[in-house]
Amino acid sequence: MDKRFFEQDIKGFLFFIEHAADGSERAKLIFEFNKTVLNKLREGDIIAVEAFPSLTIEGEKYYTLFEVTKISPTHITIDRLRRYRFMGAVREFLKEATKDFEAEDPTLIRDHVYVEVEAVITGYTMKAGSKLDFINEPCKPILGRDAGVLNSDAIEAFINKGVGKGITVGKLFSAYEAKEVEVKVKPHRLITHHYTIFGFTGAGKSNLNSVIISRLLSEGNIKIVIFDLADEYTALLIDKILSSGIVLIDENNLPESVIAYLQVKWKKKKTGDSKLLIQASNELAETVKKPGIYDSSTFISVYREVFKEALKSDKIRILKFSPEEVFLISTVQEFFDELERRATTSWDRRHYQNMLDILPRYCEEEGVEFKEDLAEWSIEEFNNFEEFINGLCDRIKASDSFRSTVEAILARMERAHRLVEKGKESITEEEHAVNVNWVIKNFVEEEKGDYNLCIIVSSEKDKLTSILATIITRSLEIRRHGTRKHSVLFVVDEGHEFVINPRESGLSEDERTSSRVIERLTRMGRKYGLGVCIASQRVAHLNTTAISNCHTTFVGALPRKYDRDTMNEAYAISQDVLNQVVTFPPGNWYLVSMIATGIKNVPIKIVAPNREKELAEFFREKKYLNDEQVKILRDTGYLQNG
Repeated sequence: MDKRFFEQDIKGFLFFIEHAADGSERAKLIFEFNKTVLNKLREGDIIAVEAFPSLTIEGEKYYTLFEVTKISPTHITIDRLRRYRFMGAVREFLKEATKDFEAEDPTLIRDHVYVEVEAVITGYTMKAGSKLDFINEPCKPILGRDAGVLNSDAIEAFINKGVGKGITVGKLFSAYEAKEVEVKVKPHRLITHHYTIFGFTGAGKSNLNSVIISRLLSEGNIKIVIFDLADEYTALLIDKILSSGIVLIDENNLPESVIAYLQVKWKKKKTGDSKLLIQASNELAETVKKPGIYDSSTFISVYREVFKEALKSDKIRILKFSPEEVFLISTVQEFFDELERRATTSWDRRHYQNMLDILPRYCEEEGVEFKEDLAEWSIEEFNNFEEFINGLCDRIKASDSFRSTVEAILARMERAHRLVEKGKESITEEEHAVNVNWVIKNFVEEEKGDYNLCIIVSSEKDKLTSILATIITRSLEIRRHGTRKHSVLFVVDEGHEFVINPRESGLSEDERTSSRVIERLTRMGRKYGLGVCIASQRVAHLNTTAISNCHTTFVGALPRKYDRDTMNEAYAISQDVLNQVVTFPPGNWYLVSMIATGIKNVPIKIVAPNREKELAEFFREKKYLNDEQVKILRDTGYLQNG
C-alpha cells in the first residue's frame, strides 16, 4: 500500500462484515503477526480497506475507513483448543503453540500465527490520489482486499481536518512514539455547542477539564465560570487564577483567618495585616483540595506561597448570596411545560391538551403570529401574555380549578421578574465580598475586564444550586436583549447533583429547576454565545435531553453498563466502542464530536495531558519549590532537568 499514507510493516486483509444488534456494522480483519506489529497497532487506530468506487473511477483510490475496537493475537492451535476438555494436554499444546509467537519463520507465521482485529465503520471514505481527501460518506469495502493502517501524517490530516489552529486536548493513543499525533478541537464551537465529560471516580475528569479550560483561556474572547461543589479546580487552576482569575468562596467554606484578613485588608484600602496573611494562606494551603502528587504535607509550603500571592492580589473574595426565586418561564414552550407538570387531574390535563390543540386557530383569531417551535417563541413577543392566556382559558371554557393553576403560574412569573429587576440594582454588598450580580456584570455583560476565569466554591449543594440557576437564568435573559460580544462557558462539575433527570421521583423543586435551567442553556445558549460543560460519573441519572444537546463528549472509564447504555442512547456511540472504556486507565478518553473536531461522530481515543506536570513547571518558574520538592517531581517525571 502507498507508503505516503500507510504503515509499511503492518499487513492485513478484510475478512468479513456483520451487523451488530445496535445497527452498526462490525468488521473482522486479519493481520500478519510480527514482533513489532502490536507496538504500532492499537485500539482507536484507523484502518483503510479499498472500496468499490476504486473499481469504476480511474486514477483515484477509494478506501472505507474503520476504527479498531479490539485486537487479539492468536494461534490456529489455540483457536481449535477452545472446546477441548483435557486441561493437562491443553496446557502442553499451548506451551508449544505459543513458541511460534517468537519464531522468525515467515511461512510458519503466515499459516499459524495471526492477529484478529475487530473494527467499526466510521462513515468516512478516504480518496487517495496526488493528495488525501476525506469524505463524510460511507462506501462499501471489498472483502479480501488489503487493509492498511494510516500513518501519523494521514491520521493527523483525518482527525484534524478543517480544524486549523484549534486547541490541543490530548494526543492520539499510541504506544508507538513515532506515531504521536495531537488531537485538536475548535474552541468556540466546543463552548457554544456544549460538551460533556463522563468517567467513573478517579478517571481524571477534573484533570482533563482543567487542561481544556487552561487552553480555552489562552484563546481570548472567552470567559469561564466554574460551579465547584467539591473544590477541585482552585488548586488545579491556581496559575490561571493568579494571572487573570478569581475565586469566590461561600463564607461557610472559609477559615475564620481568611475572613478576618479580607475584612482588615479592605478596611485599610487593600493593605492587609501581615500576620493574618500568613495564617490565612497557611490555612487555605492545608484545607483546599489539592491534586494527586501535591496532596501531601510536603507540598503545603508551595500552596502557602501561592495563596499568599492570591490573597494579596485580590484573587480570593467572599461570595454573598441571598436565595432568590428562579422561575424559568421565558418561552411559550416553558409555560406549557410548567402547566403540564401542574395539571395532575384528568380534567386539568384535558384542558391543557385543549389549549394546545386550539392554539394555532386562536392565534389567527387574535392576530398573533403563531410559531410551530414553541421553544423558540419568546413570551416577550406578546403585548400582554397574561391577557392572551386568560383569553385562551375563556376559549376552552376552563374550570375554576384550572384557571387557578394558570393564575398561580402567571403570578409567580411576575414575582420572579420583579426579583430579577431588583437584583440588578446592587452589584456589591460589602467591599471584601461580592454577589451574583457582580459575577454577571464582570463575566457576562462586560467583554473586557480584569478577569476571564471565576471559580465559585460552596460545599452546600442547595445554595450552589440556587447560585447556578440564578446566574445562568439571568445570563440568558441579558444575552437575549443584548449583543454577543464574547463567549461564556459555564462548567457544572458533579453534574449528577445539578442536571438530574427532572422526571425522577423524590427531587426537590430546586433540583428540578436547576435541571431545567441547564437544559434550557443547552437548547438556547448557542445563539447567545453561552455554553456549558457537564462533568459527571453517573450518566444514567442525568437529564438525557440536556446531555443530548451537548455536541461533544469525552468518555472515560465507565464500568457500569447502564451508564454506557445511556451514552449509546444520547450520542449513538457504538456499543463495541463503549465496551472499550470499561478498562480505560486514568487519563484515557474517547472524544466524540458532531461539531468541534475535524471528523463528525467518530470516536477518537486520546491520552490527556497531565495538568499536574504543567503546575510543576509553573511552581518552578515562580521559585516556589525547594530541593526536596524538585527531587520528588523529577523522580516522578513531572519535571525534567533544567
